[in-house]
Amino acid sequence: MPWLLIGLVGAFFAARIIGYYEVTLSKMLVLSVFIPGLVYFSDALSTQTETIGVRGLSLGINIRLILPA
Repeated sequence: MPWLLIGLVGAFFAARIIGYYEVTLSKMLVLSVFIPGLVYFSDALSTQTETIGVRGLSLGINIRLILPA
């Protein structure tokens, strides 16, 4: 359940960042077309990372040996 709260905080943080560029986005609407693509890309990347992590745990691979220090 804590990952859901972390995701919610991340969503609010992303909304705040986009809010800073509200004036720019209103002037150049074509930039707002890329926002769903960025959201999809970040979701796909996090899902793949999570899958690799869970797979490593199920095989007994020490994740600290894979990640750089």
